[in-house]
Amino acid sequence: SKQWYQRRVRGRLARIKWVYGKGYQTSHQHKVFHVAHSLACQAAAINPDNGNAHRWIAILGYYRAEKEGVKAGVLNMEAMKYHLDKAIECNPDDNVAWTLLGNWYFELADMSRL
Repeated sequence: SKQWYQRRVRGRLARIKWVYGKGYQTSHQHKVFHVAHSLACQAAAINPDNGNAHRWIAILGYYRAEKEGVKAGVLNMEAMKYHLDKAIECNPDDNVAWTLLGNWYFELADMSRL
């Protein structure tokens, strides 16, 4: 049904685009990550309780910011934390989201030494 598509497929498409994009050079990779991030955002907008979509927004936001430089990375930190928290709220058993959140705290601690 259309609702199933709206709730599930966009998040899965975001993951596929991420895997697909990792095989390309920087310029095309950045475009693919941008499309994947947009798909994950659409999935979360359609179903705000979709923890997988929030996890992929955080992951793809990180990759996008990494390609855009240090300033983008710093600006992305708050959004990444929000989406990881939301992913864990939606699915407390999501070990990947917990691991990424732990990495987020290490990154924050590393930035505070600057």
